[in-house]
Amino acid sequence: MGKNAKRKRRESLQAFVAEERSERLANPPEKLLPATFLQAIHRLGLEIDTFPPYPSDQDSACHFGIFLPESSGGNQVPSPAFSYCRSRNGDHQATRMPNMGLTGESGKWTIAVHQFAPGPGPGDFCETFDAIETALDRIQSYYFNPDDLRFLEYLDHVHQTM
Repeated sequence: MGKNAKRKRRESLQAFVAEERSERLANPPEKLLPATFLQAIHRLGLEIDTFPPYPSDQDSACHFGIFLPESSGGNQVPSPAFSYCRSRNGDHQATRMPNMGLTGESGKWTIAVHQFAPGPGPGDFCETFDAIETALDRIQSYYFNPDDLRFLEYLDHVHQTM
């Protein structure tokens, strides 16, 4: 089986699992995240996972991935290495920035970037906020402010390793 056939098969299985997953059916992003937050994320050109990458139980918060498609502009890491992420339209978008995790529930929101194991490495961070609007400001800074310290730290590391 060729690479494309394997990729298509994997995508098909992932789509099936995503639709059948009780977490997605019971807790779509529209239910877990404020509508104003989702609208702001999309206005910025960012994408957010259509379902949490792993199920949560009643005692834990949900987790979403946020990424910046290359086509949206903003900060970019000049590296031949990049990844693809699925957009809300279902197509694959190239990204040249680390993906960010958003975990939370009303009153406590955490964003994190972890590129290095065991970490933390250059540019890795984990920050918690009381308001999702403050988390949104930080997300916007990381992806669109060329002077963001965490972005510059990661960019410097990439330049040193090229």
